[in-house]
Amino acid sequence: MASNRRAFLQFAGLAPAAAATAGFAATGATPQATEAGMNRSSFLACVGEEFQFASGPFESKPARLARVAPLDQDGGKIESEGNFRLEFEPLTPGTIAQDTYTVKHARLGSMVIFVSPNDAEGRVVEAVFNRL
Repeated sequence: MASNRRAFLQFAGLAPAAAATAGFAATGATPQATEAGMNRSSFLACVGEEFQFASGPFESKPARLARVAPLDQDGGKIESEGNFRLEFEPLTPGTIAQDTYTVKHARLGSMVIFVSPNDAEGRVVEAVFNRL
């Protein structure tokens, strides 16, 4: 019984990694390409600029990067290249739902990002990066 449980846990640990790899393959992005430009300083240089959120092969939703903010931890702020929060303002309010999108930017290129609404009206969506 213990060996079956061990085998299951090993498989369960590999399944999310396999799914992530399949997601990168489906979007044409690679983990290396998306990690390269996804740090705090890269996004700070793009505040106020437009990003395109692709929700399908023929549908794209524009949003402006409104803010790059540090993460809060234990009452303090974490100021690092790998730990930050992005806030996007959809150019058409309420159009970017919680989901994983292929996000494109003129300088940063294409990356896969999970975003979720930051308010009930959908005026702001956020992506959290927490790489400790």
